[in-house]
Amino acid sequence: MVEAKKIAPEAFRALGQSDFEVRNFVDGRRSILDIRNAVSAEYEPLTVKAVEDYLRLLETLGYVTIVKK
Repeated sequence: MVEAKKIAPEAFRALGQSDFEVRNFVDGRRSILDIRNAVSAEYEPLTVKAVEDYLRLLETLGYVTIVKK
């Protein structure tokens, strides 16, 4: 949980107001890059790292599981 507290502010700040949209695109089929591209197309350009950090935070908190393919 300490790790989640350390990256939480940066992960949210990097996404701005599009954090909810990142969550909406998580469906078990899309990659982190797919999610980044979809959200960037609808909102502002995001870096893959920003989306990955946010999803890793959600994984640390138990909300999602990132699967390596």
